[in-house]
Amino acid sequence: MTQKSTAALLDAAMVTLQHARQELDGASAPATAETALARLVRRYDELEASDFTAEEQAQAYEESAGVLRRRRERLGGSIEAQLETDARVQYFRARAAHKREGSPLALALRTGNEHLGYVDALRRELADVVDLVQQVSRDEVSAFSVALGSPTLQEEAAAAFEELLLVLGA
Repeated sequence: MTQKSTAALLDAAMVTLQHARQELDGASAPATAETALARLVRRYDELEASDFTAEEQAQAYEESAGVLRRRRERLGGSIEAQLETDARVQYFRARAAHKREGSPLALALRTGNEHLGYVDALRRELADVVDLVQQVSRDEVSAFSVALGSPTLQEEAAAAFEELLLVLGA
């Protein structure tokens, strides 16, 4: 990742943050804040996904790890400082490996924005579940349960749907 592409990403993120801040300043309801936050997370994801390939991101993390490793070798320092630097090197290497593999980031490797992204994705998925539950009747779930063939599965499916309705207040 070049300094120019990093600067472009930071500039775009700052503009997006300023827009979100303006929306939040005038917000009178939590829904407006939630919308601004969701837009910010989406914009961050778009910037990260569109501007840089996974390999470019992985390479940038490897470069960061290299810089830290060389700094540690050059400066030395206390044992605690060296251990902290080693931990940061491992963090960047692990992020690079995840980017190359395309696997979801482990909880400990996520940045603040990535945590927000996962929470936003969960929120959207739960909203979709609520919409789907409202479109399914008890009779449909009962017919599905009967189609399963097993009395145990029928009872479990019916009980699970009733519990879901209870949780959702439907």
